[in-house]
Amino acid sequence: MTTSPGDAFDRRVGSVLDSEADLLGQLSERLLATGSASVERPAGTLTAQLRRPGRFRGGALDIETQTKGGSASGTGHLPLGQAHRDDAALLSEITLQLAVHLASLDETAA
Repeated sequence: MTTSPGDAFDRRVGSVLDSEADLLGQLSERLLATGSASVERPAGTLTAQLRRPGRFRGGALDIETQTKGGSASGTGHLPLGQAHRDDAALLSEITLQLAVHLASLDETAA
C-alpha cells in the first residue's frame, strides 16, 4: 500500500491537533472573544481574523501565515454560515483550521 503526500499531511495535522492542543485552544478562544489572534513560532507567524456569522449574514475565518525570513507565505479564507452560529461548532472549525495552517507553516519552513 502506498501513501500519498495528502496522507502524510493529514498525519501532520493530526499530530498538531494532539501536540498543540493547549495552544490551539487558547488561540481559538481568543478568536472567539476578540476576533483576532496571532502566534509566532520557530517556523514563522500565523495571524487569524474572525468575523462571526450572524442571524442574517455569513461570517468568515481568514488565516495568514508567513515563514521566518519571509521566504513563503500562505492565506486561507473560510466562509462561515448558519451551521457555525453555535459556539461549539465554530470553536471546533476554528481549531481544525488553525491546526491545518500551523502544520502547513511548519512543513513549508522545513
